[in-house]
Amino acid sequence: MALIEQKFIAAGSYFSATGYVSASLPGTMSDTLGGSQNASLTDLYPNSTCNGFYLNTSSNILTLLINDVSGNVTNSGWDTVTIGSNTFNRADATYSVNSSIDKWEWSGASGAFVNGSSYSVEFRTTPIVASLIEEKSITAGTYFSVTGYVSSTLPGTISDSPGGTENDSLTDLYPNSTCNSFTINSSTNALTLVINDVSNNVTNSGWDTVTVGLNIFNRTDATYSTTSTQDTWVWAGASGSTFLNGRTDVIQFRNVTFLSANIRSTDVSVTQNVSTTDVIMLTLNTSFTPTPETARNVNSLTLNSSTSFNAVIRYKITFQEPGPYTLVLLQSFQSKRYTLTGTVSGPINYNGQYGMLLNDASGNPRMSPLRRQPRVVGSISGTGNGSSFTQSFTDFNTPSPAEWAAVQLQSGSNYYIEQGTTAGQFTIARADVRTSNTSYQTLTPGLETYKILILRE
Repeated sequence: MALIEQKFIAAGSYFSATGYVSASLPGTMSDTLGGSQNASLTDLYPNSTCNGFYLNTSSNILTLLINDVSGNVTNSGWDTVTIGSNTFNRADATYSVNSSIDKWEWSGASGAFVNGSSYSVEFRTTPIVASLIEEKSITAGTYFSVTGYVSSTLPGTISDSPGGTENDSLTDLYPNSTCNSFTINSSTNALTLVINDVSNNVTNSGWDTVTVGLNIFNRTDATYSTTSTQDTWVWAGASGSTFLNGRTDVIQFRNVTFLSANIRSTDVSVTQNVSTTDVIMLTLNTSFTPTPETARNVNSLTLNSSTSFNAVIRYKITFQEPGPYTLVLLQSFQSKRYTLTGTVSGPINYNGQYGMLLNDASGNPRMSPLRRQPRVVGSISGTGNGSSFTQSFTDFNTPSPAEWAAVQLQSGSNYYIEQGTTAGQFTIARADVRTSNTSYQTLTPGLETYKILILRE
């Protein structure tokens, strides 16, 4: 589990309360064991302090009070708090807000604090990945203002693979169930999922998210209703392009617990072993929008962005092939990093990439769509004439400039490459060269020769 904030409490006693209460109890909260008083919890919530963390020895209710000075405190952002060897889940607490103080209460917490004892108090997140339950493909049709799939009413299809034959079963999600419809109303932007419940196996549980292409919908955000034969989930305000007539989207039902961390003022490192079919949903409390600094054997998709000092940014993280992986997200404002590492198991996940796969006799990949590299297709060398000029090269920039690159290899050359977008050519441009032989300055004139390597992906 990722550590967000660590404090130390030397417990005192005040009537029936044992632990720490701001300015009322002879206990202390500090950053180090036996250190000076410091009740700040700014790594947990910006500009916040602990008003109290104590056990009522009569009722055995454990209470955490946090002062919310700037409106940053919410019932989220951490999963557990540990006092010594005792761990309490945030979700198990009764949460309330009174004016500027947020309160969490846990019942049955006997012995959490003992007068005169010292404790390490740790706030953490729990990294749990998303497990795939069921995957289908929908080629959307249209029916009046409804786009998507409707059983035997709409010329859309649901299948086990893109372009496959019709198969509306959802038996991995719920035994003996079928998809009656999964549609977006293009007038109201309401996304509706209807599942036929033949054997009373369908409930509002068993999965956490459904993904339509790159769009992720939480089950708990939907309005749920049921009849004797059908269960319905409706998400308001979905994008009108969730389904598009004629487009095929992969639909994935998953069990998910979001991994979260706070990197506004501290680095966070997490190790999590995964499989190639897993997805991690990451939520970062940060400043502005962190960008990937390192991504090895991993794909990260930023789901939103922000220019706020108190930003909350979400990422969808997928994995490519067996072996180690590393993802480092850099928060540039205070140069803080979120580092996620681990080992990937399972078969290669193409993630929508296509190409030839070759293995050696032991089954190890020797050529893979995930390891495609640019190939050398030619080279050009010569001596320039002192000005920029156009260089022809067959098929360069076609069918797309993104497939091509020209690289200057000559060290000290006065020439550089301007690729442009014109088919069959690029520009060898001459830099602005200045020289001087004054007593205080000497500039090297550079070389008029060039050596260009042509690459294509």
